[in-house]
Amino acid sequence: MSERGAEVLARAENATRDPANSPAAQQSSAQRSSAQQPSGDPASPEVELASASGPGGDLGAATAGVTAVLFAAGATGFMSFRSARAARVRLNVARAEFLEPRA
Repeated sequence: MSERGAEVLARAENATRDPANSPAAQQSSAQRSSAQQPSGDPASPEVELASASGPGGDLGAATAGVTAVLFAAGATGFMSFRSARAARVRLNVARAEFLEPRA
């Protein structure tokens, strides 16, 4: 067995015997200790963004949403115009029927 293989095997055996000494446990404890250390200015802590793409990363989704709203508004306006035009035609027919010149 190579030296590297023996070293990895020894680490694995130590990790199974004592989980607190495992590389993952040491790494997580290092992360915890670095997270607990106060920064230079407590009034402005470091903040990590939740999205990996940064602010404004969902431009495609926003464009699709605005397009859908504009389409719905246009369709509603068209239907309203059709309804208003039909009502105007009915009113004109009624006027013509009741107000036609009598002979």
